[in-house]
Amino acid sequence: MNRNIVSSCGKVLLLSGGLLFSSCLFADSTSSSPMAGWYVGLGGGWVHQLDNSLQNAVLPYTQNGIVPIAPDTLINNKANGDSAAWFVEGGYQFVVPEHYFPSYRLGLSYEGSSEQSVSGTIDQNTQGVPASQLQTYGFNVSSEALLVTGEADVGTWFSFTPFLHVGVGASMNRGSGFSTSSEQDLISFDNHTQTEFAYEVGPGLGYGVGSRFSVKLTALYRDFGTASLGTGTRQNANSGPGAATTTFPGLGLTLQDVEVRLGVNYLI
Repeated sequence: MNRNIVSSCGKVLLLSGGLLFSSCLFADSTSSSPMAGWYVGLGGGWVHQLDNSLQNAVLPYTQNGIVPIAPDTLINNKANGDSAAWFVEGGYQFVVPEHYFPSYRLGLSYEGSSEQSVSGTIDQNTQGVPASQLQTYGFNVSSEALLVTGEADVGTWFSFTPFLHVGVGASMNRGSGFSTSSEQDLISFDNHTQTEFAYEVGPGLGYGVGSRFSVKLTALYRDFGTASLGTGTRQNANSGPGAATTTFPGLGLTLQDVEVRLGVNYLI
């Protein structure tokens, strides 16, 4: 995990801790029963990418209109699996006494994560080349999502409240910054942004501080669709200025991950 991610997570935890300390000073501790009303919240956490497979990883090669001649294949693909995440949210908390779910929340959440790097090597069908001398490539992916969220509490014991969380909405995913060390082929991809269906689900545990503040620890499985680069082009550097240029679909990475987040809610 790089220093920027550690620094970002540290700032989020510090902010959450500061809000918790403030809530301890000013919260009304005379009541631990859930209250109905509007709430706001924020927080952050750590995301680990689960799926390293690439879409459209075979790059065809055309020469003089003949297809294909020894296509390049991107192999050993690896996403930098750790990134910092953040979220802000707001909504309404409902209270239903003597029910399986005595309180629940419906709201909106705007969330995102820091840029992840994707890298690997390029198999150019060159016989006898050691793996350590294969050409490399890399690009970046990022996402921001707007989700309708719901949380159902299953009860409260000693100020601790387990709950279930689900979120459904849309994610704006971006692929950018493709680069390669290849000198034999001139390979490039456009930057690209697309909107994808997104969802997240998982359990959580809240801790109430007085009647209005709560701290929440949540573990989520998230699927935010695909982040893709735009159209790619390839031209053999040894074929001269008149060489044909091959175009192909952009590389794509499926954004499936797990997130552990810490947040603070305030009931207005």
